[in-house]
Amino acid sequence: MQEEGSAGVDDDTARGVGELTGTLPAGLGFRIDDPVEHEREREALAAALFGTAAQQLKIGRFTVLERIGQGGMGTVYAAYDEELDRKVAVKVLRRRGGDGAAAAARLRREAQAMARLSHPNTVTVHEVGEHEDEIYVAMEFVRGLSLDRWISRDPPRPWREVLEVFRQAGLGLAAAHEAGIVHRDFKPHNVIRGDDGVVRVLDFGLARALESPASGEGESGDSRTQMEAERSAGAGELGLSSSSGASTLDEKLTVTGTLLGTPAYMAPEQWLGRKIDARTDQFGFCASLYQALHGQMPFAGNTAAALLDAVLEGRVREPANPRVPAWINRAVLRGLASKPGDRHRSMAALVELLGRDPARVRRRWIGGALLVALVAGGSAALTLALREDEPEACTGFDQALATSFDASRLERAGAAMLATKVSYAGDTWERIGPRLQRYADDWVGHGEAACRAHHDGRLSSTLFDRSTACLARGRHSLDTLLTVFESADAGVVEGAVDAVAKLPDLAGCVDEGRLAAEVSGSSDPEVAAAVAVERERLARARVLHDTGRLDESRALLDEALARARELDEPALLAEVELARGTVAQEDWNAEEADAALGRALATALIIGDAAVAAEAAARRIHVRGTMQVRFSEALVDLDYGAALLERAGKRGTLAWLYFNNAGTLQDTRGADDEARVLYGRALAALEQLGDEDRIEAVFTHSNLAQLEAEHHRFAEGIAAQREALAAAERLYGPRHPMSATLLYILANMLSEADLLAEARTQGERALALEVELHGEDSPALAPHLALLAKLANRRGDYEEAATLASRGLAVLDEPDFFTVRLRHILGEARIGQGRVAEGVASHRAALALARERFAERPAQLAWSYQALALGLLAESPEARPEAREQALHAVELREASPDSSEVELGAALVCLARVEMALGEETAAATLERVAATLAELPFDSPLRAEVRQRQGELDAG
Repeated sequence: MQEEGSAGVDDDTARGVGELTGTLPAGLGFRIDDPVEHEREREALAAALFGTAAQQLKIGRFTVLERIGQGGMGTVYAAYDEELDRKVAVKVLRRRGGDGAAAAARLRREAQAMARLSHPNTVTVHEVGEHEDEIYVAMEFVRGLSLDRWISRDPPRPWREVLEVFRQAGLGLAAAHEAGIVHRDFKPHNVIRGDDGVVRVLDFGLARALESPASGEGESGDSRTQMEAERSAGAGELGLSSSSGASTLDEKLTVTGTLLGTPAYMAPEQWLGRKIDARTDQFGFCASLYQALHGQMPFAGNTAAALLDAVLEGRVREPANPRVPAWINRAVLRGLASKPGDRHRSMAALVELLGRDPARVRRRWIGGALLVALVAGGSAALTLALREDEPEACTGFDQALATSFDASRLERAGAAMLATKVSYAGDTWERIGPRLQRYADDWVGHGEAACRAHHDGRLSSTLFDRSTACLARGRHSLDTLLTVFESADAGVVEGAVDAVAKLPDLAGCVDEGRLAAEVSGSSDPEVAAAVAVERERLARARVLHDTGRLDESRALLDEALARARELDEPALLAEVELARGTVAQEDWNAEEADAALGRALATALIIGDAAVAAEAAARRIHVRGTMQVRFSEALVDLDYGAALLERAGKRGTLAWLYFNNAGTLQDTRGADDEARVLYGRALAALEQLGDEDRIEAVFTHSNLAQLEAEHHRFAEGIAAQREALAAAERLYGPRHPMSATLLYILANMLSEADLLAEARTQGERALALEVELHGEDSPALAPHLALLAKLANRRGDYEEAATLASRGLAVLDEPDFFTVRLRHILGEARIGQGRVAEGVASHRAALALARERFAERPAQLAWSYQALALGLLAESPEARPEAREQALHAVELREASPDSSEVELGAALVCLARVEMALGEETAAATLERVAATLAELPFDSPLRAEVRQRQGELDAG
C-alpha cells in the first residue's frame, strides 16, 4: 500500500509489527487474508507501540477512510477520491484461486459493462483496478441499509411498502438486462435502500468475474454431478430461519468454481449448472420478494438436498401473509417457475405487472362489461374508469377476466381431464395448467399496458379499440378452451397441448405496429360491434377444432361466413375464409382448403391486409405443393408469400409457417438444398420469439430430419430427429401419442443407418408406448411390429421376426399398406427358418394385394416384385426363370417411377443380377457394372456398394 508524507515506519519496525501480528491470537480483528485490513492494523499497532503517526493508506488513487463492511466476496471501505472531490465505496475482492491476470481481466470486463450502465436504481461503478495484486472496484457511495437489514428492522412491513421498494430494484435489474448484463446473485443483501429512499442494486456479475478459470468462463458450469452427490449424501443441517430466511444457505458457493449464486435464492438452472440468463435473475428477485412479503423463504429445506428437491420440483410454500393480494402472489409464483420459459417474459414485464395499485382507482371495471364498453368506445369508457388526479392507474383487468378464468375453474378443468383416465392425462395437465395461468396473467398485464399507453397518448383511440377487441378474442378463446376442458374426453386430452399453444397471440394486442396494420372496418358502432362478435365466434371455432369438436367448429364457421357476407365487411370475410381454409387443411381436405384459402388471399389483397394474405399464401403452398403435388402453382405462391411476408413484417409464427411450408414444398419436389435452407430459416424465426420450446419446432426438426435421412445424411437426420423427440417429450410429455410417433420415426432412421441395436431399443420403446395408448390388439401397433420384425430378420432371428410379423397381421382389421409389408417380412422369415414354400406363398400373397390395392404406387409394387424374386431364387432352380421375370418387373417400375431413388433402383438391379448369376447369364456382369457406376456418383457411401463388390467377386471367382 502507498504511504503519504515523510513520516513512516522503518523496516525493522515493520518486521516487528509483522511478526507480532502473525502471532496474535484469533479474534483480535486481524485477517492475514485481507491485506488492506492487515496493513491498517499494522499501522494502528505501530502507532500504539512506538508512537509513530499512522499513515493514510490508499487503494489506487483512493484514500481509505474506514472499513464499512465485509462479506463473502471481500471487504468494503469508505474512501475519498481527491481528483473528483467525492466520497466513494471501494470493494477489495478476495481472490479465489486461479490465474490472477485472468481473474483481473474477467473482473474488468464485468465492471466496464456496469460502468456503461447508468440508471437510478443501480449503484454506479466508477473504476476497476488492481493494486499490489489486489483487485478493487470503486463505486458510488450510498448511505443506507441493505434490504435484508431493512426488512428485518421493523417486521412485518406493509406489503405496499415492500412492493414499492422491490419495484425500484426490479427497474434496476430490468435496465441491466436491457444492457445485456445479468446479475447472477440477486438477493436482499445485494440491494441497498438509501437514506434518500432510492433503492439501488449492486454487485452485478462480480461472482462470475471471480470464478476460478478451472470452471470455465462460460455462462454456466457443469455442477450437476456435485449437486446430485450432495442430494444423495443428504448434506448438513442448514438451520433455516422461518422469519428472515437467514441461514448458512446464504453463503455463496462461487468459491468452489462450480455454482454462481446463493443457494436460498438460486434458480434450478443455477443448481444444475445450465445456461444462466435474465430469467435466472427474475427467479432470485421473486424469491427475495416472497421472503419480504411473507417472512419466509419460498422453498422449504433444512439441507441442501431438501432445498434442491423443493426448487427443482417447484414446491413453493403456501403464502403466509393473508394481507398480500392474490394477484401479487400469482406474479411472484410465476417468477419462481422451475422452467425459465414458464416465468415472465422479461424483468420489465414483471415490474410492469407489479406496478399496479388498486387503491389508486376510484371504481373498478367489472366483468364482461369492461370489454363491451371498450369495443364500443374505448376512450370514453376509459375516462370513467380512471381518477382524474391519477390517470396512470389502469386496473381491474383481473376482475374482467374473472368471469372467464379463475383458480376454481382451472381446478375443475384439471380434474375433468384426469377423470378421463387417459394414461398421459396427468402429464398433459402438468404442462398446460401453468400455461393457462400464464396466459391469464399475460392477458391482465397486456390489458393494463394498453390502457396506460392510451391514457399517456402513446396509443390512439382507434388503436386502443383494436387492442381491446384483440384482448376480447383472447379472453373468449380462453373461456371456450376451459369449457371444453371441463367436459374433457380422450380426444380433448390428446389435442390439449396444441390447443393451448394455438390460443391467440396476446403480444399483438399491444404491438402498435401490428394494430396500425389492421384494416379499418366500418365506422358504424353497431357494425363494428357485430364484427367484433363474429371475430370472437371465429376464435371459439378455432378452439373447438383444435380440441376435436369438429362438428361444432364447422357450424360456427358456417354461421360466421353467412354473417360476414350479410355485414359486407371484407376484412372479416377474409378472416373467416382463412379460418375455414386452415381447418380444411388440417383435416387434409385439400380441395376445400385450396378454395377457401384462395378466397381469403384474394380478398385480403384487395383490401391490403398483408398479414391475412401472407398466412393464406403460406398455407396454400402446403396445400398445393405437398397435398396436391401441383408444384408449378405452389411455386407461384412461394413468390407471393415471400413478398407478403416481407410486407407483414416477418413476424414470429407467421414467418415460421411460411418458411416451414416452403421447405416442405421444396422437399417434396426434390430441391433438397433449398428445403434445408428454408427449414433452417423456419427454426431461426422461432428462436427470435425467445421461448425455450414451441410445438412448431417439433415439426420442423422432424421435417429436416427426414430430409437428411432420405439422402443418407444419417448423422444429421438422427440428430434433428432427436431434437424433435426431446422437444415433444418436454411439451407433450413422454407418454403422448406425438412422442410415440416421433420415437417410431427415430427408430426407422436408426435402422436405415445400420444402427440396429439402438433401432431395436427405440422401436421397442415406441411399441410399448403404443400398447399403453391403444391396447394390445390395436391396428396402430402394425407399423411398430413391422419395424421390429424387419430388424429381427436383419440380425438372423427368424423365429422372432415370424412371431412379430404374425402378430402385426393379426391386429390389422382390414388389408392395407402394412399388410403387404408384414407379409413380405413374414415371407423372408419363413425362408430364413427353412420353410421356403411358406415364405414364397407369403410373398405371392403380398404381391397380389399390392397389385390390387396399390397399382398407382409403382414404388410399392417394385418392392413387392423384388421381394418375390428373391424368394423364388431361394426356392428351387426351377423357379429361377420366374424370379428373373419378377426382378425385371421391379427394375422397370423403379426406372419409370419419379419417386424411386438411385439406391432403390440399384437394389432392384442387384436383385436382377443375382437371378442372372444363378441362371448363368452373361448379362449379370453388365448389370452389376451399371449399379456400380450409378452408386459411384452418389455423395454418400451406400451399403449397397459392398454387396455389388461381393457379387462382382463371386462372378470373378466363378
